[in-house]
Amino acid sequence: MDPIHLKQTFGKDLVLHGGINAVLWDDREAIEAEMRKVLPVVKEAGGYIFSSDHSVPSSVSLENFRHIIELAKEMGAY
Repeated sequence: MDPIHLKQTFGKDLVLHGGINAVLWDDREAIEAEMRKVLPVVKEAGGYIFSSDHSVPSSVSLENFRHIIELAKEMGAY
């Protein structure tokens, strides 16, 4: 499902959790691009909890995971 579409369509009536493509978590550039595209829209006016859309793959390094979390904290603050 497209979290941007859901937020734009149901944003006042729905809290979103996830929506960040877990397949991209082992590609630092791709996950950053995804987060920069999705997070500003879904966090608008509240109602968003950061998470991957599925389990984080075992191929994701601890370094990448930490980077993603720091980026989420930076971008996700209200």
